[in-house]
Formats: sequence, structure tokens, C-alpha cells
Amino acid sequence: MFAQTRVPRATLDVHPWLATLGTTTLGEALQAHGSRVSRSDFDFAKLYDDSAVVARALERAPGTPPPLWVRRSTFRVDGLPLLLQEVFLPRIGAA
Repeated sequence: MFAQTRVPRATLDVHPWLATLGTTTLGEALQAHGSRVSRSDFDFAKLYDDSAVVARALERAPGTPPPLWVRRSTFRVDGLPLLLQEVFLPRIGAA
């Protein structure tokens, strides 16, 4: 799995903690904010390396052939958005 989070400046201005998660996962950090967080439905797509998120995932998993499945959803913290994109990499050694 490769994940990429895009946080608009307006969201960071109100929630600067999003830029300083350190080793805390995004899920753990958002869970700490409880009812102030909502998540959209998932969008799924099979994408090639001409997609920026797949190109970045392939930098970390050389030899993985595209296309790859990508799942996208938007979180909102106090109504302010952030985008999470998750690329599903094939298992190493999978047939």
C-alpha cells in the first residue's frame, strides 16, 4: 500500500497539526478528533503511471507493472477537506 494525503492550505491554516503527524498515522490522528471528522464514499480506479499518485507509488516499488488500483476519499475536519489517495501494490512474489 502506498498512501498520499493532499491537504489544502486553508485546511492547514486552521489545523496545522496535520503537517506535523510524525510517526502517527493519519487514521490515528483523525480518530483523535472524533465527531469533528467525516469521510466521503470511496472512489476506485485502475490507473497507469501517467497519474501522479501511481508514478510516486512506483518510485517506491520498482518493477511493479501498472495499472494499479487506487482508492480515493475526502476527509473533512470541521468541514475542511483533505484528500487521501491509496495505491494498492501487488504482493511481492505473488503469482
